[in-house]
Amino acid sequence: MGSAFLAPPADLFRSPEDLSAFEEARRPVSFVAHLEHGFHLRRADWGGLLFYVLRHREVVPVLLEVPERIRQFFGDVRPSLDLICDPEAEGWEELFIVVPTRAPVREALGRLKSLDEAWFAAAARRAQFAINVTVELDV
Repeated sequence: MGSAFLAPPADLFRSPEDLSAFEEARRPVSFVAHLEHGFHLRRADWGGLLFYVLRHREVVPVLLEVPERIRQFFGDVRPSLDLICDPEAEGWEELFIVVPTRAPVREALGRLKSLDEAWFAAAARRAQFAINVTVELDV
């Protein structure tokens, strides 16, 4: 039996374009792993969520930032992703980040407002408003 060695990444690419293509091709696997470890999934299946992300690729960088940003304002919580579809409005759907909290309502809304001012308002623009964030009482 022979030995197999993996080439270091630097040896695999002849140009920056090769490296970029490699990184783009492996991103879905790491992105799915990020979703699985960073979020709960509500009212959507993985196929529906990934189909939404393929149609709205601009949400990917924002979703990669979410867990860290949420922790800054809400502590150690695991947000949920909720894909809302309106069957009466043809093709309308929106992805929500739902932050569980046990904080009193005013405090939770204050934290949500702070999150929005510090990060999410700009992040939503970058995602072309294909994503939203809300809080939910976690009892």
